[in-house]
Amino acid sequence: MKPKVLIKTHEFNEALARVNLKKEDASRILGISQQYLSDLISQKYSPGPELRQKMLIMFSNLGLALTFDDIFFILNSRLNENNADKTRTVDNS
Repeated sequence: MKPKVLIKTHEFNEALARVNLKKEDASRILGISQQYLSDLISQKYSPGPELRQKMLIMFSNLGLALTFDDIFFILNSRLNENNADKTRTVDNS
């Protein structure tokens, strides 16, 4: 499975607050529904490359220069599976 890019919820909400932008206004600027933006922020869905770029541009246009790593992270399922394997206990009974 390929890596998934998700929004850093706290950091994204903090960025909205810093530029005094409501989610309603951000969704309008980004050309998406308020519900979809909420789902992205809550990590229910992963924003595609074009939308991620739009988000960075939106903040930049409002005077907040952010990088990819400021508001996004890459969830690599293979790493998570390996970590889950390490935390499993073995029952030798």
